[in-house]
Amino acid sequence: MAKYLPETVRFFLLSSHYRSQVNFSDSALDEAHNSLSRLYNALKLVEQQKGQSIIINEDLVAEAYNSAVGQDFIKAMNDDFNSSTAISVLFGLARDINKAIKAEDVDTAWQLAQQLKALAQVLNILQQPVQQFLQAVVGDQAEDGLTDAVIDNLIIERAESKANKNFARADEIREQLKEAGIELEDSRAGTTWRRA
Repeated sequence: MAKYLPETVRFFLLSSHYRSQVNFSDSALDEAHNSLSRLYNALKLVEQQKGQSIIINEDLVAEAYNSAVGQDFIKAMNDDFNSSTAISVLFGLARDINKAIKAEDVDTAWQLAQQLKALAQVLNILQQPVQQFLQAVVGDQAEDGLTDAVIDNLIIERAESKANKNFARADEIREQLKEAGIELEDSRAGTTWRRA
C-alpha cells in the first residue's frame, strides 16, 4: 500500500478471474495502474468538455443497468463473478467515450461516462474525483519534492512563458516536470497534469 494506490491493487485483483492464479509483481501493478488511469482519463475528457464532475445517483445506476452495455456487465458478473469480462465492458465504454469526444458529441460522451462510472461503482473503482486519482502521490513519488502547489506554480510559469513567447523556458518546465514523472495535458480548457 505504500507503493501503490489501494484502488490500483483492487483493480489488479479484479482484472483476473478469482479462480485463476494471480502473477503479483511490480510490473503487473504498474500495468494495472496504467489501465485504470486510461479509464479515469476517459472520464476526465468528458468532465473537461462538459465543465462539471460526474455525480452518480440511484436513477443513473438503474438507467446504466438497463442499457445494453449494462446488461453485458450484469451477464459477466452473474457468470461466476467474472470481473475481468465486466472490466472489458468498461473499457468498451471508455473507447466509445473517446470516439464521441473526437466526434465532438459531448452529450453522448456525457451519457456514456455516467454509465461507465455507475457500472464501475459495483466494483468500487472510478469513484474518486478524477484529478484526485490522477494526481495521487504514491511510493517514491513522495520524495520528488514536487507538491501540488509547486506543480501548479510551474504550470502557471509555463503559461506565462508561452504568452511572452519564451518557448525555451516553457519547454524546459515541461521537461522538468516530465523527468519528475508529471505528464502535462494541454487542451482548450487549459493545462492539467497527472502523475505518470
